[in-house]
Amino acid sequence: MSEGLPPYVSTELQNSETLVSFIPEPDVTARRRIILAIIPPFVVLVIVFVWAFSDRTSVIAGAGAVYLVVTLFVSALRLCRTSYVISARRVIRFVGGKKVEDLVFAESAKPVLLDHAASDFLIWRWMARFLSLGPVVEARRLKPEPWTVVTFFTSRDPSRMRIGYPGHSLAIAKIFDDVTRTWASAQDTAKATP
Repeated sequence: MSEGLPPYVSTELQNSETLVSFIPEPDVTARRRIILAIIPPFVVLVIVFVWAFSDRTSVIAGAGAVYLVVTLFVSALRLCRTSYVISARRVIRFVGGKKVEDLVFAESAKPVLLDHAASDFLIWRWMARFLSLGPVVEARRLKPEPWTVVTFFTSRDPSRMRIGYPGHSLAIAKIFDDVTRTWASAQDTAKATP
C-alpha cells in the first residue's frame, strides 16, 4: 500500500489482496467536464418533458421524461464521486467512499477496451460525440447478478462493470493493461486452485 490512499481503500482490501492501481475521484475540473458532457441529453429530456406536459397528450411520456431527467442528474453526481480500485483479485467501484460494487476477475470474461468513437457504426460514433464518451474499459461477469429494484434505480448493470467517465480522459491504455494483466493472473490462479 502506498501513502496518500483514502482510508476506505485499505479497509475494503482483504489481507491477501495486493493493490495494483487506484483511480481517484475526478477533480473539480474533471467534474465540470463530466457535467458538461451530460448537459446535451439533459436538455433534450427537459424539452421532451415540457412538450409532453404542455400538450397534455401523454402523462406517461411526461413521467418517463421526469424519471430520465432525475436519473441522468443523479448519475452525473454519482460519476463525479466515483473512484476505482484494481487489486490482484478484483476491481472495486466506490461512490463517495462507499463500495457500490466489485467484480472478481476469476469470475469474469477477458476485459475489453471500448472506443465508440472509432466504431464502424454511425450511431455509436454519434453517441460518443454527443455524450463526449472516450474509451472505457469493460469487464463482463460470466454469471451476471440478478436485476433488482436497487440496481434498476441506481443504473448499475449487474452483468458488467465499466471504468471511465464521459467528458473526462483517464489514462485508459494503462488502466486497460493493469486490468488485463491482473485478469490473466487471476485466471491462472483459479486454474491452479483445486
